Amino acid sequence: MGTPSPILDLFLRVSTDHGIGTDPATRAEELLAACDFSTRDRIIVGAISAFLDGGVADTPVEEIARRAGVGKGSVFYTFGSRDRLVEVVLMTLVDVVSARVAEVRAAARGWEALEAVVRSSVELVVHNPRIAHTVFAELTRPDRKWRAALDHARGQLFRPVEEILDEVAAGGAAAGDGGGAGGSTGRGARSAVAAAVIGGVVVVGMDLALGAGDVTDTAGDTADTAAAADRTVDRVCADIMMVFAGIRP
Repeated sequence: MGTPSPILDLFLRVSTDHGIGTDPATRAEELLAACDFSTRDRIIVGAISAFLDGGVADTPVEEIARRAGVGKGSVFYTFGSRDRLVEVVLMTLVDVVSARVAEVRAAARGWEALEAVVRSSVELVVHNPRIAHTVFAELTRPDRKWRAALDHARGQLFRPVEEILDEVAAGGAAAGDGGGAGGSTGRGARSAVAAAVIGGVVVVGMDLALGAGDVTDTAGDTADTAAAADRTVDRVCADIMMVFAGIRP
């Protein structure tokens, strides 16, 4: 991925705050009011806000334009079609995840990298469950006009995890244990394990966000809320890694 755009940088910042107290759609509208964005970025933020409230398929262009503070014609002039706007929005959200993964990935390899990616991704889902639901729902729909973009997005999400699994396998081969997730199982099995890791992170993170009020509620002290969220995420991540312990060298 290239240099982050202002809109990507913005979402990276707001997606990591503990106890932020507002949902992503509201944050998007607040950001539009507070920041000086280009027309293109305003439309992307407005579309994200609208999609989170009304769904990708059912949100009209008029509502996207209203939230972006632009005319309907500006949406079509900037993106050419609604389908193209949807593609850009979904890829922007996928880029947020990819940027987070790349950041933690750079500091570790093998099993340690997998642990870091799992924790970072769980935190991202916990604090943005509606974004995670929107992206995951679209990635698993076979009937979308933007299917090609979704296939690219899936590859962008899976590839770093597959690379980490390759490192885990290489470590196992060097230790003489047959390569863990790699040795005799091949690329197809690693892709399946990568999908299991990502799917598990999304489902567990969303379940945690929806079921644990101390993560998302605004009541109480912010520091206490953040500490409680960290403890809960620690426990969940440890459980996830235990599930995948069999691939460790």
